[in-house]
Amino acid sequence: MDLTLKLYKKIKDGMKITLTEKDVAEGDDFLIFNNPEETQTITIHKNRVPFWLEFDKDEPILLEDCPESFYRTLLKNIK
Repeated sequence: MDLTLKLYKKIKDGMKITLTEKDVAEGDDFLIFNNPEETQTITIHKNRVPFWLEFDKDEPILLEDCPESFYRTLLKNIK
């Protein structure tokens, strides 16, 4: 199953994911952390198409504009 479809099936509107440098999937260089303790909270907005992500420390972005490597990070951290 392709990563995009897997991700779309698991995410929910309003879902929040807090990441640190250690939570990033191998090979994903989309998020940049200044130190290992820094966090980045991402809120997923799925109630409208296209889906979009809101970052607590950066500008929002459409989910479809994120690299596939970042999808692996999200999938790794969805509980």
